[in-house]
Amino acid sequence: VKMDRDTYIAKELANLFNKAENILTKNHTIEGLKNTMMSRITNSSFILWGCSKVGKRVKSIIEKKDKEIVAFVDSNPNKWKTFIDGVKVFSPSEIKNIYKKHNTVIIVCSSFWQEITRMLEAMKLKHLDDYLFASDLIYILTGKAENFGHPAILFTLSLFSNPVDMIGYNFFKLSKENYENIFKVLTTLADMESKTTYIKTFESRIFFFQSVPPPISPYPHYFHPIVHPEDSDTIIDGGAYIGDTIFNILNKKVNYKTIYAFEPDPINYSKLVSKVSHLTNVNVFNKAIWKCNALLCINENLIGSGGSFVCEMNAERHNLTGGLVQAVSIDEFYNDIKEAPTYIKLDVEGSEKEVILGAYYVLSKFGPKLAISVYHKVTDLWEIPILVTDINPNYTLFFGEHPPCYPFFSSDSVLYCKII
Repeated sequence: VKMDRDTYIAKELANLFNKAENILTKNHTIEGLKNTMMSRITNSSFILWGCSKVGKRVKSIIEKKDKEIVAFVDSNPNKWKTFIDGVKVFSPSEIKNIYKKHNTVIIVCSSFWQEITRMLEAMKLKHLDDYLFASDLIYILTGKAENFGHPAILFTLSLFSNPVDMIGYNFFKLSKENYENIFKVLTTLADMESKTTYIKTFESRIFFFQSVPPPISPYPHYFHPIVHPEDSDTIIDGGAYIGDTIFNILNKKVNYKTIYAFEPDPINYSKLVSKVSHLTNVNVFNKAIWKCNALLCINENLIGSGGSFVCEMNAERHNLTGGLVQAVSIDEFYNDIKEAPTYIKLDVEGSEKEVILGAYYVLSKFGPKLAISVYHKVTDLWEIPILVTDINPNYTLFFGEHPPCYPFFSSDSVLYCKII
């Protein structure tokens, strides 16, 4: 049965890559997407939906580029018919008439982006064709990434270590070069659901520009039916952010033994401490986890967001100019506390492979359950599963996809590992 299953999977993977070979071109790249957006805004004026702090910030950047803003739009009736820096504010019901009268692009400048996009789509106005998000516009006009708390393709992709390769044609090319490793992972995954999800992940990334939706697994993030936090677990939460995973564990009524939570971002760490300080046996560290004990750089531009990341001080990654943060390896941490973890969750913004290398002893001797994000770097999709089984061949592997943290970008891919 396994041979028949692997034969079927092999054919599915081969068919996907053959289809990509026939369809994709160099236009299906991030640079192609950027050019599409650039051509859309050339010789266009703008309507800014949202006239608070973000709207004013976008207005100042647009005007520096000698482009015209014809209107603000806002849902607050108190602002209608008023003027902000000489630009009139209109109600949402008036936006389509304004749009028709001018060669405009609508820029979403509001944290209520979900409600706004629903309204725009109901008016038959489409993303990229008719409207963009403020972060993408600023990225196009200035080349700088600014996070306004709403989705943006170019901004989102700028968070990754190799954004050019994350989707489309370039992703396909890199995957094709590593076909044997991808197939090796496919045959290693334990069940058909994992294998199918793994292939569909490649499909959604390869055909991102054709809007192929990502697969979504039928279980919660980090709670695979076989690999999940359980009573009496000693848990390492790598990339604890502001405590979302910790509170999911509490909501699942897991009677854990101890949680060790690591968050290098100082703003997120402060929020995390305030949220979990009342909890029993939750220990929080303002540190990164890494392949060894070290002093690392942290990206200042993304501090306070969910995308802040660390790297070695001599690395040239995204023109990193941030502050410094102490890092510790899981093996060294174990040596200090003498308590072996039984469940490790890693969502460390592209440092997952380094963390695993720094947990070689713990993984090989104790075999803790693992839930590892494998979507920050393209090669993580195959290099991390292979690395884990090289360290401990007794691991059984599963693969899941979960609703994305970054809207408009694929989904959150997680490798689940357990010794069964």
